[in-house]
Amino acid sequence: MQAARTLFNAARDGNVKDIQKLLKAGADLNNLENNVPAVWDAAFVGHEEAAMVLLSVTDSRLINNKHSYFGSTMLHLAAQNGKENVIQAALAQGANPDALNKYNVPAVYNAVYAGNKKAALALLEVTDIRLLSNKHSYFGSTTLHIAVKEAMVDFVKAAVLKGADLYVKDAGGKTALDIITKSSAFTREQKAEILKKAAWARRGSLVMLRRRCKQAWEAEMDAKEAAAQAPCPAAPDP
Repeated sequence: MQAARTLFNAARDGNVKDIQKLLKAGADLNNLENNVPAVWDAAFVGHEEAAMVLLSVTDSRLINNKHSYFGSTMLHLAAQNGKENVIQAALAQGANPDALNKYNVPAVYNAVYAGNKKAALALLEVTDIRLLSNKHSYFGSTTLHIAVKEAMVDFVKAAVLKGADLYVKDAGGKTALDIITKSSAFTREQKAEILKKAAWARRGSLVMLRRRCKQAWEAEMDAKEAAAQAPCPAAPDP
């Protein structure tokens, strides 16, 4: 128990040498403090090297399933602190980018809210795009709304191209498109480009939907034709 407590202290202090010594001495990584493993503390304080060392040996189930009393997973914290290397290492170790914190949002929301552009773009690549516009935080905004308010132009363009919905409303009844249209942070050219990307994304979604409907209809017709051509069962002997 003392060794585990010392490991948490080393994680909070970012003391990589002590962490390595404690791991070599057999410190139990399954021990939790405040419901989270030691790697959470390193990520919370922002000690990148310490977090990387602990990530390499921590069970991915603890990374994904253990929320602190503050309601965040380790990936949410790395996103909030803008630690791209920690984010990539956590993802490689099995961290789930779609996991929600107690505020009902994925880690990419934390990166956007904190203004960490590179971390936000990295998480955008691996996060279910529906979570950007379908998951509202307890404060009523989606990740896309926050990105628009923070004028994260590259993120907004990439998100819209992936299929994020500009027409979902926040708690105040405004869509992300409403905010873009009235925002002075976006140039006229940027607004036009985002609208164009949104139109292409919506067109692509409709084409895909039509294709799936056609495939389903063809499969149903094939099944009916096969049933019609099947030989009738022989009549039972009297």
